[in-house]
Amino acid sequence: MAAVLYVRVAEAMAARLKVRSWEAFADEYLRGTWIRVRIERSIATPLRRATGVFGRMSLGIEGTAAATLDEIARRVFTSQPGLRFKVDLEEAAKSLGQLSGALPGDSAAGRELHTLRRHLEPISARRAWIDNLAGDWRLLRSRLSEIRNQVTHGEGPRARVADSVLSMGSFIARQATLEAAEAFGGDSVFRQRCEALRVESERWRNAVSTIDDLASTLGC
Repeated sequence: MAAVLYVRVAEAMAARLKVRSWEAFADEYLRGTWIRVRIERSIATPLRRATGVFGRMSLGIEGTAAATLDEIARRVFTSQPGLRFKVDLEEAAKSLGQLSGALPGDSAAGRELHTLRRHLEPISARRAWIDNLAGDWRLLRSRLSEIRNQVTHGEGPRARVADSVLSMGSFIARQATLEAAEAFGGDSVFRQRCEALRVESERWRNAVSTIDDLASTLGC
């Protein structure tokens, strides 16, 4: 089962750092980055969906509004090889108001954007969103630990519960593996990289939680 394999990777990484458990390793070094990634994706995804060709066609957007979406897409997204794209999060944050004016307010895209803006403005809402995501992390990490224990003892977890943790498990295993792959100097370098990841995520969280100008905090 994929969820258990992801935990095995985390257990191996925790052992390298002599951390008491994979849960403690994930909480200490990866939780902050997971929250950051969730927020950044929550900003980029609706913008990508709304400014894309299919989004515009489904909404019937033409004329000036379509030109506005084209302008936003050029500022925010840069095409990369392999059908990938790079997101300028600072420009994305700056474009939220402009995009809101171009979308029909009663459309699914308009409502999605309205919900996103309520998460980001004012700054107290941003703090609450971060706190809620921290709660989501605790819940999903506990479920992942439960599934690992169930499988270890020959029990089968419910499919819906297992599916709910796959994304988090994949993130934990992938992020830990990426840091380990860059740690050519051994375990001490791996620890340094994990510490740097933790410090950077804390710096980002403090900036997003305390600075009113959202665009400047996302762009840093």
